[in-house]
Amino acid sequence: MLLLVGLTGALRHAVAAVAASGVPTREAAADDLASRLDADVAAVLVHVADAGSGLTVVQQVHRSAAGVRIGLLVDPEAEVELRRVVRFAPDVPLDLELFDPADPDLAERVAELHGAGVAAQRHGRILEQIGMQGSRRPPAPVGATLGTLLEQAPLGVVVLDRDERLVAWNAKAAGLLHLRTEATGASLADAFLEPSAVGALVTAAFASAGHEPGAVRTTPGRDGLHLDVNASRSQLADGRDVVMLVVQDATARRRAELERDRLSVHVALISGASEAVISTQDPHEALERLAARVVPTLADWVEMQVYDERGATVSVIARHSDPAYAELTRLLERELPRSMSEQSPSRRIAHGEGPFLIPRIAPEMLDSFVPDARLRAVLRDVGVDSAIAVPLGGHDRVLGSMVLLNRAPAEPFAEHELMVAVEVGRRAGMALEALQHSSRQQALAEILQRSMLTDPPTPAHAEIEVRYRPAADEAQVGGDWYDSFVQPDGSIVLSIGDVVGHDFRAAAAMGQLRGLLRGIGYARGDGPAAMLEQLDGAIEGLLAGTTATAVVARICPLAEAQPEGSLTMTWSNAGHPPPMLLPAHGRALVLASEPTDLILGVVPEVPRVEHRVDLGPGDTVLLYSDGLIERRDRDLDEGLAELAAVLTELRSLPLDLLCDQLLERLVVAEHDDDVAIIAVRLR
Repeated sequence: MLLLVGLTGALRHAVAAVAASGVPTREAAADDLASRLDADVAAVLVHVADAGSGLTVVQQVHRSAAGVRIGLLVDPEAEVELRRVVRFAPDVPLDLELFDPADPDLAERVAELHGAGVAAQRHGRILEQIGMQGSRRPPAPVGATLGTLLEQAPLGVVVLDRDERLVAWNAKAAGLLHLRTEATGASLADAFLEPSAVGALVTAAFASAGHEPGAVRTTPGRDGLHLDVNASRSQLADGRDVVMLVVQDATARRRAELERDRLSVHVALISGASEAVISTQDPHEALERLAARVVPTLADWVEMQVYDERGATVSVIARHSDPAYAELTRLLERELPRSMSEQSPSRRIAHGEGPFLIPRIAPEMLDSFVPDARLRAVLRDVGVDSAIAVPLGGHDRVLGSMVLLNRAPAEPFAEHELMVAVEVGRRAGMALEALQHSSRQQALAEILQRSMLTDPPTPAHAEIEVRYRPAADEAQVGGDWYDSFVQPDGSIVLSIGDVVGHDFRAAAAMGQLRGLLRGIGYARGDGPAAMLEQLDGAIEGLLAGTTATAVVARICPLAEAQPEGSLTMTWSNAGHPPPMLLPAHGRALVLASEPTDLILGVVPEVPRVEHRVDLGPGDTVLLYSDGLIERRDRDLDEGLAELAAVLTELRSLPLDLLCDQLLERLVVAEHDDDVAIIAVRLR
């Protein structure tokens, strides 16, 4: 019996010759197929309206009666898709035949199909007679089949043979990978409609299946898609080895991951903006560090301007992510302030406009920003495709602007990047304002302090040099002082001291002590010990609570020179590092005084001790503050030993160069105390 399923009138006419040849036929509807599949049916001819319905009928017949031969009537234009679906689906017989309704030999071929089915029935009965399983199977429930489910599944499935040729795939895989509809049997190189990274991904996944089953890889697909591909080895029903790839659209997950990473980077950038600015005391360096944070994290390059109180640009900083543009960005730093129009982003910010975003900078827009054609050419080379401009704002005024720029083909800036830039600019502006305020205070304090540290005198028989270097990280004002003057009798007086403390109060006390000591020494003409005793009394009466260390030295008048030309120096030490003597010939010596007298401002009545030494022509005496020798990682004796060694090494230098070299070699870059020195050399 030949069972005809789903035939229309035209198709009935096409197979009428089959019945005329003596083949018994019976018709059935697809939804009544299970009840019509009895033991008399040797073959089934199914009219396929579409690939899905035809596949379902084939699977129902094959499950219910494995020995029944099945043929499909299908139009040529639908044959490619049907063959793909049939090859992919389970429960499909290997000897399934497809017929063209317009084939002139259709009746003959259908009769052959029926004859093969009758032969299969006969073979099945023989197997039953000898006690083996027959050709019939228990009827399977009619409904959704595994093949149908895979065809409609949200995951793409691709099957490749060992030669990397496509065996089968479902509809989802065709859409995700953009496969050619006629790709069955084609190699991977020819399977895709357009070249893309997907082909390389599939090839890599195929290669990994041999030694890394289940390895998942992610790649950008078409139209911004991200795909996960899982490769594993498998077999077809006929025993052929294949590789099955499961392809999943991971775009939503990947975008969420990218958004998470982007937010993390932006949060770190915002939190680090203030830190970058306040990590130095130099406002220009602070903006350099800020530029290094925002490029390339937020933009391809950045241009920042600092304004004065009138809104005029006083400095420009440009930084590019590509080091090859370093020279051009330096050119922009020099040329931009005088070449930009009032319509440019920086000038609009200077005039009080709020933050704004320019997604695309059109050529005519750039022309209006920069009238200078030569500089426009530089900007086009550096890249100005998209821009964000935000103010660097303080409490009362705009201190500057930050313009972020992206080059093509980078994505244009979006609103979320504008929000990040606004917050970075706000934090940077507040920190910059504090730095500028501190810098102005430091400059004023240094000017005040240096105004109290006058130039030394120029006596005929001695050369005097002084140096002062403020602490690196403090307010650049403190209690260290030096002084030198000539008494009425021609004696040279040298003094150096350090008021306890490191602030404006210490600086003010230093100025008063220095003035008192100078007045006492000049008016009374006393020696060092008497001068310190008088100063101690003045501290008790005028500057209660002030303490200080000091050394005062006095070189006698030239008229008192000994026959050999030497002069006598006396000194007194109130708790200060001892003076150093560098003879014209020989090693440097520490002019120690044991015991060292008490510091000033503690017990005013204590008598001061005076010491003396003879000086010859070319001898040098050095007085200094403790910042020259003290370090946190060594004791005072080690500092004195190093100073003596360096002095000895520098003995042949002129006095001014000797003082410069002392600071260069003994004062570290990040010193935390003021350094004052005064040196005298007898002619």
